[in-house]
Amino acid sequence: MALLAVLPDMPRVPEALLDSFLLSVIVFPVLYLAAFRPLLDQIAERRRAQDGLEAAHDELEARVEERTGELARANEALRRERNFVDTVVETAGALVVVLDPAGRIVRFNEACERTSGYTIDEVKGQVLFPLLIPPEEVKEVTELYRQLSSGGLPTEYQSHWIARDGTLRYISWANTAIRDADGNVEFVIGTGLDVTEHRAAEATIHT
Repeated sequence: MALLAVLPDMPRVPEALLDSFLLSVIVFPVLYLAAFRPLLDQIAERRRAQDGLEAAHDELEARVEERTGELARANEALRRERNFVDTVVETAGALVVVLDPAGRIVRFNEACERTSGYTIDEVKGQVLFPLLIPPEEVKEVTELYRQLSSGGLPTEYQSHWIARDGTLRYISWANTAIRDADGNVEFVIGTGLDVTEHRAAEATIHT
């Protein structure tokens, strides 16, 4: 007790300072653990989710760009192939006519135009048989085409065409059926040779 009496009096700690000390030592850690830490975890989780979405978006854009490039290259190759086919069909000496299953004209190349005297714009969508086939041959040719368009024979036959100027041309045809995925005939491609002069020459020889 004598020793305590000798020691100088310790200054009293202000209550406000003590409150601040207790707040920093006890309350702030509890508040951090109870409120701020979960909030920070949520923010970090949202950031990770956002980063994941951005990465997925970038990957999707890259795939779309790659697919777009592939489609562009495929379309360009298809365009070149189509142009090549168009050139072959239009410059071929043979008649090339494409018909749908009902016998309507889908395609009519330049050789057909020269032989018949009709343009593709004039005949497209019209049924071939009454337009270019002589009346006396319509029934026979129609039946032949019905067999062909249903997948049967014949694939070769001969018929006359009536040109716009009224002259008769004798055409020898070879036909190919184009089928869809179900095996149904979608188009018939007829390739013809105008053998009118050849037949006339043969007839002259045999007379």
